[in-house]
Amino acid sequence: MKEKMEQEIKETQAQAEVQDKAETQDEILLATLKLFAEKGFFSTSLTEIAESTL
Repeated sequence: MKEKMEQEIKETQAQAEVQDKAETQDEILLATLKLFAEKGFFSTSLTEIAESTL
């Protein structure tokens, strides 16, 4: 019984981690698209993208 509960907790934590990663990726993508629209692809730096997601 205890092992089953521990396994369920691990699975729930893993699902939460995947969800968090997906949300972070979405935030980065959205920030990138906004900067590309404002400044253009060649005028946007990775530093600007990173700073805009903070």
